Amino acid sequence: VGMWLCSYAVGGFEARNTLTLWRGSPLVGFKHDGVIYDGGSIEQEDGQWRFRFSLPSEPVLYRPCVGMLACFVRTEDTMLHGVWRSGQVWRWTDTRLRLHPSAILKTQHGWLLAARELRLVDVKDADKYPGVVYTASVTLWSVDGNRLKKVLTLPGGEDCAYASLAAGGKGTILVSYYRSDTAPAPCAEVWVADVRVE
Repeated sequence: VGMWLCSYAVGGFEARNTLTLWRGSPLVGFKHDGVIYDGGSIEQEDGQWRFRFSLPSEPVLYRPCVGMLACFVRTEDTMLHGVWRSGQVWRWTDTRLRLHPSAILKTQHGWLLAARELRLVDVKDADKYPGVVYTASVTLWSVDGNRLKKVLTLPGGEDCAYASLAAGGKGTILVSYYRSDTAPAPCAEVWVADVRVE
């Protein structure tokens, strides 16, 4: 097989936002392996998981074990988690977490997910965030099947996101992400954190 990739196409609701799976390699090319989530038909009631107004984007694909693929997906309101086993269809569940996933890494302790967590702005903070209904932080989550547990919230506020993960030295994880609260508008800074997860 070589590699698996997941891409998304976004348009209006009628344009059928979709997640597409690809397989192959950079040397021989990739072939279309089917649509794994069709956001344009989520209002149908055909026995499949359907989430109203949950158009998918920014999929994070990973392989929990041989014969299985899994995917975290950003939507407008919540993060979805999909699982596929050989010979079966993709099954999607709602994590009920307001997260935008960006990277996942297998560590000696299990899977670690990086995501932007959105929090609604409290009315008492409305003056600090005019015209904004939420503030964000980059968070790390341990993943065990469909169960997620927050491990760490990284420094940052207002607008920060798109964390990437890499193995560091001596059992640490390197996390890079942008944050705009430390730079003059409209700029942002890229931060790197060296995190030890136990």
